[in-house]
Amino acid sequence: MLRATQPFGLAPASPMSDMPIVPGSQPVAVADRAAARPGKPASVWCLQLVAVLVVAICGAATAKGAWDLMTGAASNPRGGLLAVLFAAAVSTALVLAVVGCQRRQDYGRLLGLLLIAAIFLGFGAQWLDLVAQIRQPEFARQSIGGLHAGAGVGVVMLALVGGWFYAFGFSARARSYFGASARRPARDIQRPT
Repeated sequence: MLRATQPFGLAPASPMSDMPIVPGSQPVAVADRAAARPGKPASVWCLQLVAVLVVAICGAATAKGAWDLMTGAASNPRGGLLAVLFAAAVSTALVLAVVGCQRRQDYGRLLGLLLIAAIFLGFGAQWLDLVAQIRQPEFARQSIGGLHAGAGVGVVMLALVGGWFYAFGFSARARSYFGASARRPARDIQRPT
């Protein structure tokens, strides 16, 4: 068994260093804190995965738009500049969301909820467009099963994204994950007065 000593095998560095050291183990206080913190919910993992994918897509769009602006290939320079700035702002917000979720900060939770709400609105707009196509007279005469199935899948996707929104921001597990940050004491521990 190893013992903590000063260099060259001299006397122990402190009275606490006389305790045996087991390689790979953590001090008891660190292990207790790690065990007290709740694990990362699946909704947070999913958000971080989606955010990283969207950051990669927005990063590629930003690079392409910036290249077009620099080489003069952009047909509308003002619109191209706005698109590049928008893609860069979205990328920055998503990186902040991933970092905030990893650090259990409130801004990560807020940005994550905004991302999930944007996904919900995107699916909702596509679903409403599909339903509007189905209700047109030329589609009413024919039975187009693909459009009806697409509308059903759209309803399921909206329900799944709505459940993800709840699980990420408002479920008990998510509240305990974001509520047990390093800067705030746990709610069930009472401080001495």
